[in-house]
Amino acid sequence: MLECVSKEEQRGYIIYKLDRTNTKRLDASSINMLSMDYIAINNKLKWNFRKCPHALISGVTGKGKTYFLAYLIKSFLLINATIKIVDPKMSDLSYLEKIFGNNVVSAPNKIAQILRKTVEEMNNRYMEFKELKNYGFGKDYKDYGYLPIVIIFDEVAAFMASTDKKNI
Repeated sequence: MLECVSKEEQRGYIIYKLDRTNTKRLDASSINMLSMDYIAINNKLKWNFRKCPHALISGVTGKGKTYFLAYLIKSFLLINATIKIVDPKMSDLSYLEKIFGNNVVSAPNKIAQILRKTVEEMNNRYMEFKELKNYGFGKDYKDYGYLPIVIIFDEVAAFMASTDKKNI
């Protein structure tokens, strides 16, 4: 578990700085997360993925980004989210293909395919929402009884630098 030492807003982004000293493991399995809209980052900081559905995790090599992604994946599993993992460098997360099957991809054409299919799936949801009697402004997936769909995209910059732009 990392201690949040500062929170700052810059140009529409919220930047959290975390301290790696005195780290402890955060165990998501002890939390009843099925009804929650957030994932605990530490004892004080929570990510409300329903209100803020996008996250960028950055840091220098060897500082635990992949382990943090594994924690997020475990947390999303606990809320029964559909998880899709993109690992263009075929590093640690590509191993999860053994668990998630076709929802883990590394090849550029498969990455483009999973992204297109997910957009299609989301658009189909929106069309279903509009047909519901309780459809309304400001509502989201949870208001209609759906579970979240999550894409974990490791090393986006590496993918963008290495792929033929026709694929994306």
